[in-house]
Amino acid sequence: MKSYGLIGLVIGLVIVGILVYRAGNIYTRGTTETQHAIAPPERAHILQCQTQIKKIENAIQLYYAENGRYPQSLDELDIPLQETYCPVTGQAYLYNPENGAVICPQHR
Repeated sequence: MKSYGLIGLVIGLVIVGILVYRAGNIYTRGTTETQHAIAPPERAHILQCQTQIKKIENAIQLYYAENGRYPQSLDELDIPLQETYCPVTGQAYLYNPENGAVICPQHR
């Protein structure tokens, strides 16, 4: 009877160990020696910037669907001017009118 309890305890510890290991990988994005963990506030800033870029890309795709070409600048889009800047750093987004790509200089 006691051996079943010991086996259950060992299995439980193994499961908890696996969960802790997976949580650590998710939190640090599976870091290697060449990468470092991104702190939650910085990750939130990156996510905020990426969300803003996604809005711009959606507006660019809508413009392309309506006009058959990419806009020459972000000023041609029907979005507020402040949305063409990174909400974290305030830097203007880089835009390539040849392929419609938008990049944040800080959060590449």
